[in-house]
Amino acid sequence: MPFRWPTVITDMALCREVVAKRPQNPKAWDEIGEILGHIFTQSTGKAVSLSGRACRERLDGLQAKFKREDRKSLKRSGSEEAYDLLAQLLTDICSYQRDVNESKAADQKKKEKEKDNVRKGLDMREAAMQSSRDKRQRQDLDSDSELDTEEDNEPEAKKSKAAVEGKGERVGRNNMLEFLQAKEENKHERQVKKQSLQTERLQLEKRKLELEEKKWEFMMARLQKPKVDEHHLRTQMILI
Repeated sequence: MPFRWPTVITDMALCREVVAKRPQNPKAWDEIGEILGHIFTQSTGKAVSLSGRACRERLDGLQAKFKREDRKSLKRSGSEEAYDLLAQLLTDICSYQRDVNESKAADQKKKEKEKDNVRKGLDMREAAMQSSRDKRQRQDLDSDSELDTEEDNEPEAKKSKAAVEGKGERVGRNNMLEFLQAKEENKHERQVKKQSLQTERLQLEKRKLELEEKKWEFMMARLQKPKVDEHHLRTQMILI
């Protein structure tokens, strides 16, 4: 029988695992399902088996309700404090998912730009080679039309042809070297900027997690009922 996610506490447990692990693939979601299955089994006294897909679909449903501000449906059973904490967790999840999507888009844009730079470099090289070929063809045509005088001017003609060809090849090599040098400089700048952004992001995430832990401990303390038996106390502690 599938797990029904009976209370806001179970939804909060799901969101806390997602915030902590930030799953990006099926394997990560399966790990969350395994952890929550063990917690819910301990708290309910009944065997609970959760797949990564079930956890992901439940989170999608919670986010959909949260984004359309369906407060009544999202709150279900639970206090106002519990709802506020769940809403904060969902806000954090939406924020990090947006950051992930923006990072993926930036990476894709960078790859496309690198491909474009390579294509431009190849086009420049091809243009230089084509220019050299065109010059040789024109020189061959001129040589055919002046066949009668070619024998007398053969040494000078070869010297001129070699000079033209050498100049075309030097232009092609210089353009390619300038392109490669600019590409390497841009790559170094992107790496430095990326490392700086990653450091700032990690520091921000650390502060957010520390704040979340403090909020969780405070809210769960307020959610505890005055009179609870030992078994119920252990259950809440497991969820924390």
